[in-house]
Amino acid sequence: MRLRFHFRRAVRDIRANAFLHTLAVVTICLVFVLAGSFALVFVNVRELIRSQHENVRVMAYLAPGLGKDGQARIARELGRVPGVRSVSFISRDQALEILAAELDGQADLLKGLKSNPLPDAFELVADAREGDSEAMAETATRIQAVPGVTEVNYGQAWLDRFAFFIELSRMIAIALACLLVVASVSITSNTIRLVLYNRRAEIHVMRLVGATEMFIRAPFYMEGALQGLVGSVLALGILFAGYEGVVKGADTGFFLGGFTPSFLPLSVCAPGLLVSAFVGWMGCYLSFRQFKDV
Repeated sequence: MRLRFHFRRAVRDIRANAFLHTLAVVTICLVFVLAGSFALVFVNVRELIRSQHENVRVMAYLAPGLGKDGQARIARELGRVPGVRSVSFISRDQALEILAAELDGQADLLKGLKSNPLPDAFELVADAREGDSEAMAETATRIQAVPGVTEVNYGQAWLDRFAFFIELSRMIAIALACLLVVASVSITSNTIRLVLYNRRAEIHVMRLVGATEMFIRAPFYMEGALQGLVGSVLALGILFAGYEGVVKGADTGFFLGGFTPSFLPLSVCAPGLLVSAFVGWMGCYLSFRQFKDV
């Protein structure tokens, strides 16, 4: 019952100072749109990289003269290596045909070869966990240890670059989130401070008649929390409208190799709403700390 009473007072104060609160909500909304845009890009880039890591192509080159029995033995051992999803044999003749097809107009360069220099090989599809190049290196080491395998190639530099990009993106996301939270707290604090200044006489009278500090401050804390919450909800609405416009208005699957971007998951949206409400509450708390005589 008391909570409902404080909430009504908070709504009444918001209506009485509509311009100030609207300005604060719009500013907070813009701040969260900026943060949400970066989060949306980061989440989808991470998922895109993860989808690429789930199917890493590994080439295991074989020693010459193994014969079909030796190749069959190696295929069985490679299939038992943890992280390997599939194993397919590519003969040296097939490898030469593939190379000629990839050279396209320059395939005549291979006609001068007296013999096929390419070895037999196994093409493996392995699973590399997100940003975990060490796990992929361990898988490559186990493949290399199979008798008859002379060399393993899986694009280690490519995986290391993506792992570095993911880690760098996380650090930037954390730094940006901290900066935007500080900015949102400052905005809310300034708005509540102005409201406190306008109502300082009323607050003084309430104290004279015996009102407790909690009774006086509770509506202001609710105002701050509502500012942050409404601003973040509006920001999510703007982000979703922009996401729908981009995804439906452009063939993103064509540009991203069949990958379709997704909106921010609930595991990101729900904590974001809670953080926004806390940011508003914290802004009010700082306002009271600075206005101890109010």
